[in-house]
Amino acid sequence: MTADLEGRTVLVTGAKTGIGRATAEALAGRGAEVFLAGRSPSRTQAVIDEIAARTGNDRLRFLMLDLGELDSVRAAAEGFLPRAGRCTRSSTTPDWPGSGD
Repeated sequence: MTADLEGRTVLVTGAKTGIGRATAEALAGRGAEVFLAGRSPSRTQAVIDEIAARTGNDRLRFLMLDLGELDSVRAAAEGFLPRAGRCTRSSTTPDWPGSGD
């Protein structure tokens, strides 16, 4: 059974390739509004366009984020939080035992 995620908002990092991309596509396919965070607007937009075409979900957004730059992280958080409403946690890395939550 898969849950309907209509009305939910998620943020996915690393969404251009690999597990991050598969996560973004799966969440979009279940109806979530998905913010794809990355450094390259043009490369991320290409992924957004492909996921939208595959899932029929047009609620996919780009969020500028460079995790190596603290100012970028702050700016992304300030831009994302007011737009996100309720955010459902999404992670592209597992919660390892002992890592806290």
